[in-house]
Amino acid sequence: MATGAVVVGYGPVGRTVSRLLRENEIAPTVIEMNVDTVRALRADGVAAIYGDATHPATLGSAGIDHANNFIVSIAGLPGVEESFKVARELNPSVQILVRANYLREVAALQSAGADVVVSGEGEVALGFTEAFLERLGATPEQIDRERARVHAELGQSA
Repeated sequence: MATGAVVVGYGPVGRTVSRLLRENEIAPTVIEMNVDTVRALRADGVAAIYGDATHPATLGSAGIDHANNFIVSIAGLPGVEESFKVARELNPSVQILVRANYLREVAALQSAGADVVVSGEGEVALGFTEAFLERLGATPEQIDRERARVHAELGQSA
């Protein structure tokens, strides 16, 4: 049975996702290109690999073959589509989640194999929608319905 997650990048998004995983008893392995960050993670007891997530050896060292999730927290990572291909070859059932900067990138990332794509533009639209509706006094249910509608309109995985 697959366990754990491979998280690419340890910026604000990668840190948040890794914390959430640990809090839910899912062991993340972080792939990071900053050697100082890798050393700090290892010193804190977090599994971390220094390397390029688009290289098969790096994904193999990170344990992609037995991970439930492959999370790319870096938007615009060159060669990210190749990393999806390698991840699927090593683990056909891994769920691939990826961050994008722009909505125009969503379809291509999904076509390349991503199961969930979240774009910065889409999240800003959602944030504005929620803030506006809260200010108007919308109920949580109304906000949830509008959030689903915005996701559908933007073509984002939700």
